[in-house]
Amino acid sequence: MTEVSVSYDPGNKTPGVRWYLSAPMSRESYAVWGVSPFDISVCLLMAIFFWVSAILPLWDGWAVDFSAYYYAGHFYGTGQHDMIYAGPPDIIGPEMPLEWQQAVASSGHPKAGAYPYIYLPWVAALMAPVANTVSPLAAMNAVLLVNGLLLLGSSFLAWRIIGRGKMPLAIWMAASVLMLITLATSVIALYLGQVQILVYAAVLLAFDRLQAGKESQAGLALALAACLKITPAAFAIIFLWNRNWKALAAFLAACLGFAATSIALIGWPLHAQYFDLMARLNATVFMANVGISAEGFLYQIVEILKGTAPLYLDKEHSVPKPLWIELAVKGGFVAGLVWTWIATRKLPKQRRIAFQLFALAVLVPLMAPLGWVHYYLIVAMMLPVFLNTRQALQITAFAAFVLVLNVYSMSALVEPGYRVMWQFMAGVPVMVLTYLAVLYQALQEQRSDPNQKPASESP
Repeated sequence: MTEVSVSYDPGNKTPGVRWYLSAPMSRESYAVWGVSPFDISVCLLMAIFFWVSAILPLWDGWAVDFSAYYYAGHFYGTGQHDMIYAGPPDIIGPEMPLEWQQAVASSGHPKAGAYPYIYLPWVAALMAPVANTVSPLAAMNAVLLVNGLLLLGSSFLAWRIIGRGKMPLAIWMAASVLMLITLATSVIALYLGQVQILVYAAVLLAFDRLQAGKESQAGLALALAACLKITPAAFAIIFLWNRNWKALAAFLAACLGFAATSIALIGWPLHAQYFDLMARLNATVFMANVGISAEGFLYQIVEILKGTAPLYLDKEHSVPKPLWIELAVKGGFVAGLVWTWIATRKLPKQRRIAFQLFALAVLVPLMAPLGWVHYYLIVAMMLPVFLNTRQALQITAFAAFVLVLNVYSMSALVEPGYRVMWQFMAGVPVMVLTYLAVLYQALQEQRSDPNQKPASESP
């Protein structure tokens, strides 16, 4: 068998799947695909392990976040559009309007709860035929299956983006699955039936396609994520940083086209309700027992220093957002963007995109108004790359992330009755540490490759 010294380039065209399955596993084929039969065997075993450990225990369970989509679809289908965005005074919380209680009870689950619907109107319209034809539990089981597949596929995409060439796929997926079944980022997302899993799968797909030189596909994939939840639009700055004008144009065109179609088909009133809801949320510091955000962290620190910190007895707590928090968090976000660009701009194209995505995956949810723990899914999926380094900062960040965000630690941290919400006090420093570790590793890779091209010349 002839030896070759070719490295994998995601921009190169690869042979078809049929060729790969029929060809002997030579060094040439391994160099093209970066995957061996051993990798595939381990991945299959870990997928089964994940299914038994994470999916089966949740089967026939009530997914409270998905219930918001389901019953919003129900109200859209029955023409009760005024009920779609009905909710508690604090916008987010377990309290249900009477009509929602009746709808949940009429579907055979009188003791079940549903969270308020705070998503784009088109999703409610899309869910209408589902709510009309499928029972809640059947829909939740289907979503559980899809989310399980998406988590495994997203872990593979994370390896393709940042781990390929640095760590064998078998080791990456073994570490990823162990994290998927133990970290609150994924366990809570599965338990709630969160659409965030699909959103982040689309984000990862976008940057996998960008690395492969498929700019239009990258823009369309990111547009899908942004049309499900607006926040992923922030990742489009990576297109701008790297002068991927075709990707940026495809993203903007798809978003604008989708928005125009949604307004034309559904009407403006529901969209107006949605944007009003978002404005009210952005004017609030919202702190939840499964949240990790800079806003909540800063608010609680100042309240402690002032001696006015309340006892946090409920799962959710919200207060009007002070101007200083708004300015501090927005300033921190802008500073983070600048630091990310400086730390990554001289890396070769593939690594530059990878580290920019990794850094923004920490920065965007940390500085967002609602930093739910499952918003850090991409961070958890890219974290195994830290295992490939001997640097103390990366190893410390990995250990801190796993120790603080595992379900057992989070269960202890979210206990009410204290003058701080401990998951904010522990979680925000861990995210800052992780962000710094990402930038430090990017700088280390930059310094370790003396033959790298500057950003303007990278392939």
